[in-house]
Formats: sequence, structure tokens, C-alpha cells
Amino acid sequence: MKTILYDAILLFGLGIRLCYEKIIGKKRSFLWERLGFIPYAYRIPEGKRVYWVHAVSVGETKGASALIAKIRKEDKKAFIILSSMTETGHEEAKKIQKEQ
Repeated sequence: MKTILYDAILLFGLGIRLCYEKIIGKKRSFLWERLGFIPYAYRIPEGKRVYWVHAVSVGETKGASALIAKIRKEDKKAFIILSSMTETGHEEAKKIQKEQ
């Protein structure tokens, strides 16, 4: 019963959030990723080891670039996913992924 209630509240909150974004015209481009819908670019190729590096802020995201470089250097089969909580951190993560 608690799970159904929690899911209903979550779905209701998502509906309110999407309506709010539609009304004010601001859209979080990575909202669906935060809900678990993974873009095709993140599909994991066969034979790769997955590393998930999660950062909260832009500073942590920038700091993670050194860790990602070290992982790529030591593990040639690495597939690294870099995630961030903030919109600016997400933009920085996309830049880092392109550079690597």
C-alpha cells in the first residue's frame, strides 16, 4: 500500500513539474535522464567495464575530469558515465565527455 501511495505522489509531482516547465517556458533538458530514461549515447557496448562517476556541483564535475582521465589511462575497456545533479554541472559533464 505504501509503495502505491508513494508512486502516486511521485507521478502527481512529476505532472506538476512538467506543467510548471510548460507554463514558464523553462525546460530541464536532462529531466528524463534523472528519471531513468537513458539516452542512446549511454548504451553500454559489449565487453566494456562501466564506471559511473557522480558529481553534485560544477566544481565536483570539473574535479572528476582528472579521475576520468586516470581511469581511461589505466583501463582501456572503460565505459565511463559522468552524471551531475545541477543543470550547469550537467553541461560541464557533457564538455568533459567530449574532451575525453
